[in-house]
Amino acid sequence: MKLSRLLMISIFTIFTLAALIPYVNGLGCDFNYTEEFDEYDMVGNCKNGILQTHIIYHNNQFSYYKKFLWIKYANKVLLINISSKLPQEVILKSFNDFDVRYSQYKHNENLYAFYLIREARSGETIFISNEPVDAMYIFDLTGKLSYF
Repeated sequence: MKLSRLLMISIFTIFTLAALIPYVNGLGCDFNYTEEFDEYDMVGNCKNGILQTHIIYHNNQFSYYKKFLWIKYANKVLLINISSKLPQEVILKSFNDFDVRYSQYKHNENLYAFYLIREARSGETIFISNEPVDAMYIFDLTGKLSYF
């Protein structure tokens, strides 16, 4: 009886620790990034497991901020949206404008999953995703993505 109870507690502890490893590993992020795209620029940083990003649209309609929980396990990154700041004038703008509607759709996403590729020759870091939309981002990152 005692042996089976000890075994159950041990198994529960092992699974709990295994589930927490990606969160703890993400706490080791310490990097800055700036990247230009056709429609917008992204500027941000990650410190102590929190990724902050500022998205600035070139057409000067608006910009917004997002804050994510950075979770990393092996070559996978999971971002959970914990805060978003979208300017009030964008919220009130007409929904006839496709760009604004699409941007609000992207802004309201709460979960992003990426595969991570670190290119040793060029120093670039590539993030590939098919959820919530197909995307590939290439960043010139300097710093640590995680503890390990």
